[in-house]
Parts: sequence; C-alpha cells; structure tokens
Amino acid sequence: MSAEPNGETTDKTVTDAHAKRTLDRERYKLAARIGRALAAPMTVLGFIWLILLVLDFTSGLSPALRGVSYAIWGLFVAQFLLEFFITSKKLAYLRRNWITAIAAGAASAT
Repeated sequence: MSAEPNGETTDKTVTDAHAKRTLDRERYKLAARIGRALAAPMTVLGFIWLILLVLDFTSGLSPALRGVSYAIWGLFVAQFLLEFFITSKKLAYLRRNWITAIAAGAASAT
C-alpha cells in the first residue's frame, strides 16, 4: 500500500485492493459454477471414453470411434483450460487439479 506524507493510505489504493479482491472472488465463483454445471455431463463423457478405451485395447477402434475418443479428450482439455484461465489463483488451481493438468498435457502431446 502506498502512503500519503501524513501516514494515511490513499483511497485509490484501498479501492484498487477491494476491487481486485472482488474480481478474484467473482472469478472463483464463475469457475466453480462452470465446474458444477459440467460435472454430470463430463462424468457421462468419462464413462463413454472409458468404454472406448476398453474397446481400443481389446479390438481397436474404427476411425469414427477414434474421432469420438479424441473429441471427448478435447472437451476435457477445453474445460480444464476454461477454468484455468478464469481463475485468478492459477497455482492453487493447478495444485487442486494436477492430475487433470497432466492428462491434458498428455492429450495435447499426442
């Protein structure tokens, strides 16, 4: 905080700090809402992807099913990136979602 010559903090500094905290809180709430809204659809997609993975290991996938598998991975990566860019505390987000970060990195590397 900056201080006036008389030792008091400036109103602008206090207002800026309050605005930043408010923005951080709103961004966190938005990321949480997105996570809650997408939880059920992403769970369903996760089970579909798991079935595709078993099929791939046992008998291979047709090009169409391989495309579906890649599309599901793309949706998982998109959700991760969306939440990551929305949140203001990126390191804390990565700590909570480190497995997803590794999986998204592996998916984008292939």
